[in-house]
Amino acid sequence: MLGQIRLAQGDRSGAVAAIEEAATVLPEAGDRRVPIGAGRVELAFALGDVDAAADWIRGRGVSVGDEPIYPRDGEHRLLARVLIARGDARSAVPMLDRWRALAAAQGRTGDIIATQVLASVVHSAGGDEAAAREALADALILAAREGHLRVFLAEGAPLAAVLRGLLVDRRLEQMAGTVARARALGLLD
Repeated sequence: MLGQIRLAQGDRSGAVAAIEEAATVLPEAGDRRVPIGAGRVELAFALGDVDAAADWIRGRGVSVGDEPIYPRDGEHRLLARVLIARGDARSAVPMLDRWRALAAAQGRTGDIIATQVLASVVHSAGGDEAAAREALADALILAAREGHLRVFLAEGAPLAAVLRGLLVDRRLEQMAGTVARARALGLLD
C-alpha cells in the first residue's frame, strides 16, 4: 500500500523501496494473503515495465489455458494486463470468462466485479466496444449494490472511455435504473 501511495505522489524510487522493504519483512514464500510478487508486478506496470511483469507471470507458470483455482485469479488478471499491453487482448477473454464463473460459483462478488471491469478493458483494447460496455454495465450493477469503487478508479483512462460510451449509449439506465447511473456519474467526477 505504501508503494502505491508513493507512486501516486510521483515518488517512483520510493515506491520501489517500499516494495523491496515489504519483501524483506514478508518473503514471497510467506503469507499468500499479502502477495509481494504481485505488488512488484503492479508497480512494474505503473512504471511501464511490461517485460518485468511478463517475466514474473511466466516464472509463476501462469497461462491463459489454466483451469481456475482460487486464489490464483489475481495472477491471471495480471496476465490479462500483460496481454493487453502486448496487443493480444482478445486471448484474455475466455480466460476471464472462466475466472468470473468461478468467482460467481463461490459467491465472491468483489472478484466478479474486478474480473468484469478488467473484461471491459480487455474488450475495449480488442476493439469490441459493445462487449466492453456490457461488461462494465454488469460490473456497475453489482458494484452499486456492494459499494465497490476502487476497482473502477484503478483502471483509469481506458475504463473512463468505456464508461463515457456507456453513458452516451444510455444502456445503463435500461439495465439497472438510476442507481447504477448515479454510480457511473460519480466515477467520472
